[in-house]
Amino acid sequence: MNHTPHVTELAHLATRTATLAANGSPALIRARECVLDLIALAIGGTQTEVGRIAIRSKATSQFPARLGTPGCSIFGGIGHFTPGDAAGLNGLLAHALQCDDGMRRAHGHPGIAVIPAVFAAAEATNADGPTLLRAIVGGYEVFARLGAAINPEHLSQGFHPSGTVGAVAAAAGASLVFDAENTRWLENAMALAASASGGLMEHSLYGDMSSYFVGGNAARVGIEAAILAREGMTGPLSVLEGKYGMAAAMAGGTLRTSDLLGLDPGGPKILQTYTKLYPSCRHTHAAIEAALSLRAQILDPDEIESIRIGIYKLAIDECDRPSVHTLAGAESSLQLTVAAALIHGDISLRNRSYGRYQDKRVQLLSKRIDVVHEPAFDALLPGLRPADVRLTTVGQQTFQVRVDLPRGEPERPLTWDELADKAWSAASSVLGAQQFSELEGAVASLESALSLRHLAEAITTNTDLGDTEND
Repeated sequence: MNHTPHVTELAHLATRTATLAANGSPALIRARECVLDLIALAIGGTQTEVGRIAIRSKATSQFPARLGTPGCSIFGGIGHFTPGDAAGLNGLLAHALQCDDGMRRAHGHPGIAVIPAVFAAAEATNADGPTLLRAIVGGYEVFARLGAAINPEHLSQGFHPSGTVGAVAAAAGASLVFDAENTRWLENAMALAASASGGLMEHSLYGDMSSYFVGGNAARVGIEAAILAREGMTGPLSVLEGKYGMAAAMAGGTLRTSDLLGLDPGGPKILQTYTKLYPSCRHTHAAIEAALSLRAQILDPDEIESIRIGIYKLAIDECDRPSVHTLAGAESSLQLTVAAALIHGDISLRNRSYGRYQDKRVQLLSKRIDVVHEPAFDALLPGLRPADVRLTTVGQQTFQVRVDLPRGEPERPLTWDELADKAWSAASSVLGAQQFSELEGAVASLESALSLRHLAEAITTNTDLGDTEND
């Protein structure tokens, strides 16, 4: 090979971004926000059907005490596990409420892969808070750059970026915990993870549970690749641009080096992360926000005769679902989420249930919704993700609202108080107010934390892994 492998260059970029993130910097502040959001969602995820299935699957896999190490924590449970098992389960749990962070230019969810892998690596090495946060910044940098470099072609071929790109980013984050200056470990961890990464978007057609598994698997692959690289295992450094690399095998040969390796005057890529307000596919959020705005303008949702949602093709491909049979399907349906927003006036974690989508009024209204492709909106991606919602009443009054970017995007960020309120709504089914306050405080003080002990204590509950009482 006559040029420096792209994975090597990406490793150097991740290292530089992570090590230059100073205490109090926007990047570390954003990393703290992502940690609070992710952990709270994972804790809430322990109470979902898919979460309980995953927890039961690990009920006999606790880390053997005789090895002389406590193992790694599960968010919201008791017991300790191998780094791979802990990261995989935490990533799955964090995705279970459909409300985890994302990056629109990378077309995926970095947090569910990066944070569980980094946390497991940090617990395994007794790392401090700043090390945890800087490694997260580095992992998100890899996710953003690689995701933007191969998407949307990668996604269009049916691959799930959260699982594929996520595995590489998780490996980067975990390796940065082990040794932020050892780029050989880092590049080989990323190459190993890319070689073993996977995930398909077939779930988007049926609303099954596989998406949660894919996200968790990325965290597991990432931490295990980092451990193997630390022990000396090597991977193909041409894994991104090579004849059988990710670009050739998974993106039709697309690998935009300007996105992968170019300088960004906007600063660390973690600053491009969005936070969700609604537990549903991100492509539904602009339409939901428009619908909630319209609801404030009409007196009675029963007076709605018809609704037209004008939106871009990618949203139609993933979310034009007039008929669904699961909660996951409903939360990825433009028709059902908009109808529920108009009928209930609320799409939130506090009231998340399949029953709200099965409500007769919601079902009837969803049948009066037309989803229409707006070709002009396609050209606005990824800078914007617009939705134009037009509502007509039985009296032939027309109301219309367009939302170009929903709340939570970097251009329309949430405050810490809003983030904490969301986190409480996610975790309150498991944590009491005092323990949640301890969790929030432990995350807020990570930049000065000498260890993760207080955070680990705040996420440990009396929940018995494998409990089926509430199923």
